[in-house]
Amino acid sequence: MTSLAVYSRCERAGVIPRPDEAALLEKIDRGLSSRQAQQLHSLNQQRQETGLNEPEQAELLALVEKSERLTVRRLRYLTALARLRNVPVRDLLRSTRIV
Repeated sequence: MTSLAVYSRCERAGVIPRPDEAALLEKIDRGLSSRQAQQLHSLNQQRQETGLNEPEQAELLALVEKSERLTVRRLRYLTALARLRNVPVRDLLRSTRIV
């Protein structure tokens, strides 16, 4: 989802982000590229169906680790945004429909 899409979801939910919030929303939006996400899905499916060779296993592990790092970073930004708005993260997610 692009930052414009996140911003649009916020607007539809009746929440207009301030500039400091918009910067956090942009950071929250960052994740694996479409290509990386597809490769992660493909390798994981192959692992379950037929198994992986050593280079494929290494690539899968690298993608999983990157995805996990991005998820942790995203949670930090979500927490910061919730703090700015003085609401629990769960309420922020519900009101902005980010996730």
